[in-house]
Amino acid sequence: MSAALPEGGTVETLSSGLVLDTSAARQIAETVLLARIAGEDRIELSLPSEDEIMAIVREEARRWQEANGGRRVKTDTRTLQQLTRSLRG
Repeated sequence: MSAALPEGGTVETLSSGLVLDTSAARQIAETVLLARIAGEDRIELSLPSEDEIMAIVREEARRWQEANGGRRVKTDTRTLQQLTRSLRG
C-alpha cells in the first residue's frame, strides 16, 4: 500500500508490516552521502524522544483531520502510548 505525503514523499507499507516514509529515507541517504563526501567515517544519528514522537503523532493526526473534513482521529491513551513505544523501537 502507498500513500502520498504533503512533502513529496510517500508512505510505503511493506509486506513485513514495516512502514517507510520515502521522504525521510531520502533525507537519511543524503546525510550519509554528504558525510562520506566530507570524509566522515561515522555518522551519529539521534532518535526523537518519546515526547517528540508524541508531538509528531499529534501533528499527523491534526493533518489527517484537516484533510478529512474535520473528522477526529479516534484513539485512547493506551493505544497512543503503545504506538509511541513501537515507533521508538
